[in-house]
Amino acid sequence: MAGNRFKRALGALLFYLAVTTALLWRPLFRGEALVPVDHLSYAAPWSAHTARDDRPRWNPLHYDAVAQYWVFRQFATEEIRAGRLPLWNPYQFCGAPFIANNLSAVYYPPNLMCLLFGVDRSVGLIAAFHLLLAAVFTCAFLRTLGYGAPAATFGGLVYAFSTWQISWLELAPFIAASCWLPAALLLLYRLRRRPVAVDTALLMGVLALVLLAGHAQIALYTLLTSGAFAVYLAAHRKCEKNVRWRFMGSIIAAFLGAACIAAPQSLPTAELMAGSHRTGGASYEGYAAYAAYAAHPSALVTLFMPDFYGNPSTGPAPYIGFSKGGMYFNYAEGAMYVGLLPLILVLLGTQAALHRRPEARFAVGLASAALLIAIGTPLAAVLYFGIPGFSGSGSPARILVVWAVAAGWLAAAGFNEVANGTATAGVRCKTAGAWLVSGAVTIACALAVSRSLLGGTPDISPGLSMQLAIAALSVLWVIGSGSPRLSNRSAIPIALAVAAVDLLAHGVGYNQTGRPSDLMNAGHSLTTVLRSAEHDRIAPINSSWSFAGPSSVLPPNLATALRIRDVQGYDSLFPGQYKLWLRDRTMTDPSPPEVGNMVFVKRPDLRLLNDAGVAIVLAERPLSLPNTSVANVDGVWVHRRLAPVSRARLTPDHAAKGSVAWLTDEPTRLRLRVTTNTPTQLEIADQYWPGWIASIDDDTVAIDRSSQVFRRVSVPSGKHVVVMRYRPSTTYIGLFLMSIGCGALVAILIGARMTRRNRASEAG
Repeated sequence: MAGNRFKRALGALLFYLAVTTALLWRPLFRGEALVPVDHLSYAAPWSAHTARDDRPRWNPLHYDAVAQYWVFRQFATEEIRAGRLPLWNPYQFCGAPFIANNLSAVYYPPNLMCLLFGVDRSVGLIAAFHLLLAAVFTCAFLRTLGYGAPAATFGGLVYAFSTWQISWLELAPFIAASCWLPAALLLLYRLRRRPVAVDTALLMGVLALVLLAGHAQIALYTLLTSGAFAVYLAAHRKCEKNVRWRFMGSIIAAFLGAACIAAPQSLPTAELMAGSHRTGGASYEGYAAYAAYAAHPSALVTLFMPDFYGNPSTGPAPYIGFSKGGMYFNYAEGAMYVGLLPLILVLLGTQAALHRRPEARFAVGLASAALLIAIGTPLAAVLYFGIPGFSGSGSPARILVVWAVAAGWLAAAGFNEVANGTATAGVRCKTAGAWLVSGAVTIACALAVSRSLLGGTPDISPGLSMQLAIAALSVLWVIGSGSPRLSNRSAIPIALAVAAVDLLAHGVGYNQTGRPSDLMNAGHSLTTVLRSAEHDRIAPINSSWSFAGPSSVLPPNLATALRIRDVQGYDSLFPGQYKLWLRDRTMTDPSPPEVGNMVFVKRPDLRLLNDAGVAIVLAERPLSLPNTSVANVDGVWVHRRLAPVSRARLTPDHAAKGSVAWLTDEPTRLRLRVTTNTPTQLEIADQYWPGWIASIDDDTVAIDRSSQVFRRVSVPSGKHVVVMRYRPSTTYIGLFLMSIGCGALVAILIGARMTRRNRASEAG
């Protein structure tokens, strides 16, 4: 029995490995990184080296993979290798908290691969690792529910390789947070049957990893789903009262322990969120904007045809998807597709849940709620108004991750019905017929809606023949699976193959790869010039950014990759005071209309350049700036200021009576020698934020604000060494709580092991 179970588990793992390899063979075997480097060809200096016709189709979320996630991983890895905890990023927003933005995911253990193998190699390995985890955990969960090995393997395939997971794969924190959801469900189910310390500790660890993975919204969906499942299990009438109380106690302990372990990430994030550009409570106006960015109900057609509105990565048809409010809508935001055969089996699984599979009723409710929230029904308001801070989250359609796991669960239930012969021929035929009719009606309605909103119908001919072939195979399999000519031994691999080919056919070409070394080499001459600014800053002037494809110079965050201090920035969380300062200086919104998380310098304001310590200004064309030398380097107009105001300077009244010299200029530690004949003030054009402390000759001094957002300290006359360090209390409190949580987890595991050993010795 144990041997057969091991063979089935090994078979499932090898199957998932094969599918993962087919999907990610380029980053795994060709040395390419799972990073869409070619998207930089829209911006200078890279645009100077790429013909316009050679540019990939613009996908804003894919651009985030290179301009945010790859850059952040690279920065964090370099800092850790230098022996520093990357608490602060001095290269964007004139300095900003780094770890406090949960996208940094510095404490997430799998990201240690970046230290071992380098970032370029690791991004593909990390993606493959999480895909395997998602598949294996789903399979294990379904096996624990009592589903057969083939059905459980099928369910793991559906969840891990659904279009939602693949569409977000290059944005690592999404799958890093979502892959642990089936593991949490598995442990909750085991705890409900028999609350034991080991499973409590494992659940604690899983929930902590969810919180540390790097995406708050997906982590929230994972925690909400886990909490709802726990309540569902506790409320079950077969749950004995004493078991119910022990079960709830285990869950509370696991959640509290997970919160402690994740505290070094969550506490700084909470502090940054309170003062971020997203600050602001829920409002009816805000909810209207939030719901308007939900998936349009006509997007349900992508359950049958994922590329109905085109695809931003593959095929000749451009992507023309739109949100519920008629706005631009990214392909990944509305990724509902789980495969054609799985969708038929979801219908069979739903019927089974209503009659023979009571545990799957939770999956039916989960799938229904997720789809209703994704398309912006009033159910979305429950999350928006009911959860503090949720109003600052992204599109409602991101809850489709919950639909994907529920679909995998129900597809496995339906597969089990077919494999066990429980579903009669009549039921299978009726289900297949209902699926065909619903698909035809949905497609017809979507065509009508598109004609009304877009003034025409999408070109659905690309890939249509493939969809029809897969649909035919799926229907034939469901109807004919009970035939004596098609035994389970042959039917099972056919179903797995059909579903795998279906999902891979839509996913294998979606995520682009490249060699990030090209990122550094394309503008080598420009990089050399920019680094001559040394301790001072650069200011690219950018006023054009669009979801249709930007035209820009050295976009935000790319300076971080080059280790050059920039005035711009792009992050999901950053201090709101900085955005207000830029707005006040330039008298215009520094963010493009489409992206509130990005701030530019849209026009060269001399006061802004002086306040921020800018030595070099970049632009797509020559600017009329006084007292500058101008040259074109790598297709970029470089304006070098001949008499810039330094990033570190004495106040104007005393600048002529003293001097400032840099001794150390590290991300979290600055040392300067100040010589002055009279008491003065030292201004540092780095952003003021709680956690920065200053000392003069080892005596602690207060830091004041300068120009609304920068730092200033008072310096007595004479020669002194001024030191500024970033030591946020939230980090140290968080590390203390993490040590308690990890200690509790280890103690529980050791105690459980000792208990088992004592029982074994007593039994012997």
